[in-house]
Amino acid sequence: MEIRTTLKGKIVHVSRTYPVSIHDFPFINHTLGSEEKEYHQALSRIRVKVENRVGAIEGLQNFVRSLSQQMQKI
Repeated sequence: MEIRTTLKGKIVHVSRTYPVSIHDFPFINHTLGSEEKEYHQALSRIRVKVENRVGAIEGLQNFVRSLSQQMQKI
């Protein structure tokens, strides 16, 4: 899934999801330098924010789906 955001963090586009069975990047086993560690920490902070937004979107989708099913029963 690809999520595009503005610089302020507003989500402007979410692509379709596809099943994944293979990681996109190969695992490289080496010691990270201080600059690489800082970069990965910054990237991790962004990743957490994105994962939280995705979780919120999925939760909202589930809520709308269940609400729609309840309204169809009426």
